[in-house]
Amino acid sequence: MKLKIAMTYLEIREYEKCRNFLAGEYKPEFRILLADLNVETGNIEEAMEIYHEVTQVDFSDYATQAYYKLAAIYESEDSLEKAISYYDSSLNISPTSEYGEKSKKKSDVLNRILQLTNETEEVDRAQFLLAEIYFIDLNEPERAIEEYQKVYADFPESIWAPRALYAQFWITKNFLNEDSIATLLAQDLMSRYPNTEYALSAEKMIQEEMNE
Repeated sequence: MKLKIAMTYLEIREYEKCRNFLAGEYKPEFRILLADLNVETGNIEEAMEIYHEVTQVDFSDYATQAYYKLAAIYESEDSLEKAISYYDSSLNISPTSEYGEKSKKKSDVLNRILQLTNETEEVDRAQFLLAEIYFIDLNEPERAIEEYQKVYADFPESIWAPRALYAQFWITKNFLNEDSIATLLAQDLMSRYPNTEYALSAEKMIQEEMNE
């Protein structure tokens, strides 16, 4: 019951009340929640210390959860190799648990990112596929847009360039709902890569919207 109350306080952002409820509790489930609280309030180093503590004293699903959350922090900092290591640790402890399964998916995705990042031959294709991963697998549209931009900025003559610009247009229009920016991107696409299927598709979408 005490844990549920503390979790509720965390969910509604009553951080001090949550911290008070967790004071003096040293079971792993309470410690993980305290670490989560520190993440929410920006005390990342303290949160990491607590997650590490849980991995040292517990070898159950709580350790799996702690490793997963450590990995997520490293991932947010773009420390992909460290993130993969911690996701793999989470997986190894409890592969069939919720966090074990989530760790496997994350580890697989980050390994694909590392592979594409280290590509030295078809770099334009690798850059496009990297953007696809951020959008489709990681649900990070803003980061995906950054990666798509690199395709047509660094490889303007590549067959992947108009596709990348179209992807940025599509995400901006349909996912971020920024119609004015999407229109500018469509115009840029039609100017740079006229008569491509991507330019024609963008033009059709803009015309249909104008005719509504």
